[in-house]
Amino acid sequence: MEELLSSQDRWLSIAEAARRVTTNLQLCWQEYQAATNVTANRASVESLEEERRQLMALRQEQQDRRIAQVRAREAEDRLARTEERAARRLTNNIADAERVADAILLAEAIHTGESRRPTRPRSDVVPRYSSSGESRNQLEEPGTRRGSRRGPASAEELIQQHQRRLARRRSASATPKSEPLGPAWFLMADLQSFPMERLHCDIVNV
Repeated sequence: MEELLSSQDRWLSIAEAARRVTTNLQLCWQEYQAATNVTANRASVESLEEERRQLMALRQEQQDRRIAQVRAREAEDRLARTEERAARRLTNNIADAERVADAILLAEAIHTGESRRPTRPRSDVVPRYSSSGESRNQLEEPGTRRGSRRGPASAEELIQQHQRRLARRRSASATPKSEPLGPAWFLMADLQSFPMERLHCDIVNV
């Protein structure tokens, strides 16, 4: 040991070796810190990229949802307008069909009443006094008797009677039956219960 310390060259060699070891240790420590920082930075960069992708996907999803909601509302509005137009068209068609049916029924009733009305030649004149002693009121028609309590029906009464007949016809047609009955059956039933001469006179007066 004394020989080693007494030799200057050996002391210098030992000092140089220690310096090299220290330098190598410092370099290794710096490389380790650099590697650690790179790994941390790489992880942080990857996490930021992932968060950015998730945020973009979320924004795209929200935008797609808003677009879908707008399109759904537009589709609902179009469907509502279409249904409203269809309902209005159906109501108008039903009203037109009812008016046509009412006009046809009234025309058929008038035609049937005129066809069933007894015709009398113009040459036939009601005698002033009959041989059997009947009065003049008894020989005249029921709707034109002077002493009758009720004269010819007015236009309002005739319209009301026709509306009541149509209401009975519709209620009867709405009721399910075993055998369907056509409109002629209701016309015959109404016409049989109503005097044809009076119907003709009322229509002519209107």
